[in-house]
Amino acid sequence: MATYAVLTGDIVKSRDISPRARLIGTLKEALEKLRESHQAEYSIYRGDSFQMVVPSASAAALAAVIIRSKLISQSRRKSSTWDTRISIGIGDITFRGERVSESDGPAFLLSGRGMDELTRANRRLIIKAPWEQTDRSLSLVTRFADDIISNWSGYSAETAFYSLAYNESQSVLAERLGKSQSTINGRISTARLELIKAYIQHVRDYVRWETRA
Repeated sequence: MATYAVLTGDIVKSRDISPRARLIGTLKEALEKLRESHQAEYSIYRGDSFQMVVPSASAAALAAVIIRSKLISQSRRKSSTWDTRISIGIGDITFRGERVSESDGPAFLLSGRGMDELTRANRRLIIKAPWEQTDRSLSLVTRFADDIISNWSGYSAETAFYSLAYNESQSVLAERLGKSQSTINGRISTARLELIKAYIQHVRDYVRWETRA
């Protein structure tokens, strides 16, 4: 049985963000990148919410961080940070509709349940898995990762996005962003990107182990 990741997202304070077209364009850029690199499918609805299905559940954390980093990268002031809540549900999909938002199954139910928890707890990232021990482990480490990501500056997030979405070295990042390599190194350190990459790998390893069992 295939195991999928369903990401349900809701832009934070979307009504305060303008221009609207730039916000949606930024979100679509991240979602399209994941469609190309991970064969993901997505729907955007109500103008500020989205759902995405990632066929390889082990890529769930990577997908969420790429989306958040792209949005946060557009922030130039801490008082007006672009961001999104993302609830990841891992599991089976029992019905595939014409649109992602019309599909159903355990992965969708867990993703919806997680979104309710995010709203109550005022957090921005959660993973819900069908395996009890793994669910507890991923829940804890995700809270730490969420805290780091939520405090990224726009510049840190920009560096994280290109590093994660394109797997680029520091020298290539420096050339792309028109910065010195020492500046890029400083951004990576400030963003604690190596810890975030370790978190992404941790989630990947847990999910792969469970789906092999």
